[in-house]
Amino acid sequence: MLKNVASKTPSDRQDADVGKVVQLNASGQIPSLYITNQSVSLSDGRHLALEIADLKGAALNYGSGQADPFDADTVGSTSTNETYDDSNDWYSTISLTNEGTFGLTGGTNHAAWGELHGNGRHIGHKDFAGTSGVLESVKVNVDSVAVAFNATVSIYSVLESGSPGSIVGGASDPIAIDSIGNKTFRWSSNAPTLVAGTEYWFICSDVSGGFGAATVDYAAHDGSHVTGNHDTITSITGNTGATMRLAFSVQNAAVNMTLINSGLTAATAPTRGRISVQAQFVESATINTDLTAEISRDGGTTYTAVTLTAGAVNSNFTMFSGEADISAQPSGTSMKYRVKTLNNKNIRVSGVVLRWS
Repeated sequence: MLKNVASKTPSDRQDADVGKVVQLNASGQIPSLYITNQSVSLSDGRHLALEIADLKGAALNYGSGQADPFDADTVGSTSTNETYDDSNDWYSTISLTNEGTFGLTGGTNHAAWGELHGNGRHIGHKDFAGTSGVLESVKVNVDSVAVAFNATVSIYSVLESGSPGSIVGGASDPIAIDSIGNKTFRWSSNAPTLVAGTEYWFICSDVSGGFGAATVDYAAHDGSHVTGNHDTITSITGNTGATMRLAFSVQNAAVNMTLINSGLTAATAPTRGRISVQAQFVESATINTDLTAEISRDGGTTYTAVTLTAGAVNSNFTMFSGEADISAQPSGTSMKYRVKTLNNKNIRVSGVVLRWS
């Protein structure tokens, strides 16, 4: 029999209980008043569970909850207006329109790229935008690398002469050209905004300072696109001998997204629900206004709103956490969450942790 035991249901934390054994309460948990700074500890624990699940590569189930890092499209079949990004493992309110010439085949030509090649520092591809919106990414295929280098993509207007004019937005984040295969360029800030029906130059640049040498894949000329290369961007002129295989994705307008899990089963009807949502506000947004969370114990028939507060930030994603009393809902053990974005905001959600007691 245990001796020197602290109260199982303290009215407040007692100095007299210091050093004593703590009993679990009727729910099988440590009494909340014995946990110093409880909200921080629980939130950090949920964040840790999400990180473990991400390393595991799949949702992590435990006795009274689940941590889902969205390493797969686990809630798409029960959600609405969501776009799943399987490269980044997140759900977004933004869908993409894919354009370009990447699907062209039949060519055997290759273009020299890199400053070690004469006039090879910049390779340009001229194309029309079919959709208005912010440029999400540009993809090219590298089919040989002799000397690795760093590269960016920039978008330029087209002068009456047909050569590049002024830069639109900023350059993409640099990436390493150190192996063959598809290379995707993205913007963390100052991404170009394209206008439908407007022609642009897509300029791939060696930014390593004179040491790069690779080749990129061309297709047979399709009759409507031109490409060119030069060590000076504004000196690029188009040729019609071949067409560069280049894809670009344009962001459509944000929509309101609802994420709902397929359901988890509690051992008994819970009275409290806890949720953490890992999200990135790509544009200015307000928690509990533009991003909300709710919990249900009766399979989604009844939901109770949760007030979320911001916690730790990692890689531009914030962990928003909160809890709610769900005892007034019809009794049940089918646990669901509902995470909603409102007011057409550009928001990404990369994981959810649901717990109950």
